[in-house]
Amino acid sequence: MEEIASLMTRMEGNDLYFNMRGCASNQISDPSESGIFFHCGGLKTRIDRGDMPNLSCLASSIHHFMAEDRIVLSWSAKDIFSHVRSRTEMSMEMKGTLYDLALISSYLSVDMPQPNTFREAVDSLKRLLSHPGWKRMSDFYKKVYVPLATSVLPEMESCCLVDNAKRLCVYPNYVMEGQANGRLKALAPTEAHYNPHSLGPEQKRNLRPPGYEEVFVNFDYRNMEVNVLQWLSGDEELGGILESSEDTYKSIWARIMNGEATDSHRKICKDVFLPVVFGQGARSLALNVGIKEEIASKIIDRLVRTFPVAFDWVTSQSADGDNMAVDRFGRIRRFEGRELYKIRNFCVQSPASMICLRKLVRLHESLSGLARPCFHVHDGYYVVCAKNDVDSVCEVGTGVLEEEDDMFPGLMLRTACCFGNSLGEMNPAKKGKPR
Repeated sequence: MEEIASLMTRMEGNDLYFNMRGCASNQISDPSESGIFFHCGGLKTRIDRGDMPNLSCLASSIHHFMAEDRIVLSWSAKDIFSHVRSRTEMSMEMKGTLYDLALISSYLSVDMPQPNTFREAVDSLKRLLSHPGWKRMSDFYKKVYVPLATSVLPEMESCCLVDNAKRLCVYPNYVMEGQANGRLKALAPTEAHYNPHSLGPEQKRNLRPPGYEEVFVNFDYRNMEVNVLQWLSGDEELGGILESSEDTYKSIWARIMNGEATDSHRKICKDVFLPVVFGQGARSLALNVGIKEEIASKIIDRLVRTFPVAFDWVTSQSADGDNMAVDRFGRIRRFEGRELYKIRNFCVQSPASMICLRKLVRLHESLSGLARPCFHVHDGYYVVCAKNDVDSVCEVGTGVLEEEDDMFPGLMLRTACCFGNSLGEMNPAKKGKPR
């Protein structure tokens, strides 16, 4: 309550609330249909189609306002930061305090209508800051979601990739809190967009960096969710395999079957391990993998007996009386009665999502001036850099992605780095453990 009282005092005479409804960035949307407006000292400005002087004036006003120690309330702040950046090439530095009401309410699973006025926005803020989950969420919000909304994603959504087939620049477009477990959702609402989550072989071949002397560099985590499961549960048996093995899934198979693992065994193990952790039964597992139900049942039994700590931890995750579950980082999700089995998935995938987003922020910070982030897919990161900088980019990026983080101490991760002129032809940029 002290935080709310302090904020209400600071906001007197210094109010700003901006809103953007369904607007895709990258110089192709119609702001007049997007309901962009801001409210500052009684002034309300609306942007009309093609009114660039007005947009530049608005951007300058917001930029000046945000450069001071003030409170800014927003509904989906990322959209307006991306929109202004793509249309004016301005980066708006956020020195004040930003509260994205849409993002916070989604994270805390608070059913909240979109405010239409500053007073409604203030009332919504009071409700959110009074929520018992806000205190736990606030640190992650400041370290991860504010830089994502104000800097990282706007820069990514303004990064041109050349589509050789279309002969034009194309851009990614993200929805924060777009998926139930916190992952970013990618959309391609127009011809000037591409969806990083669904790139096919032909589209990968068509996409190129904008500069002739530039290449793609990709960083990809190995077995992110298996590592997160081990970190959350503290299963030492699984930890030993992750730490010492050359191939995680071959080692898991060899451990549960007491024998050597072939490539075909590895594939089966990769197809069954996490589904079994998340609660898949023998019958559906057999159908999905293409094995006999009796064999599926034996695999499940041996996995549970080999990694009892991990399975005990994941089965202990439960919802409260209102069917609400909370993950390691305070994200709250409501489950319908018939969906309670999804809690096992949520308790691992949701923290993994937060970790990947935190590392995206850190990667963006560490590569500033050296490479430009162009898109992100779950536990993979793609940047564009000069050909001569590939070694440096790979070294710096790998270092920050694999280093221990104070948000999740003790979690050690491994990455692979590759590069290429085309997303369809990427080559290893360094040697590392095949995990």
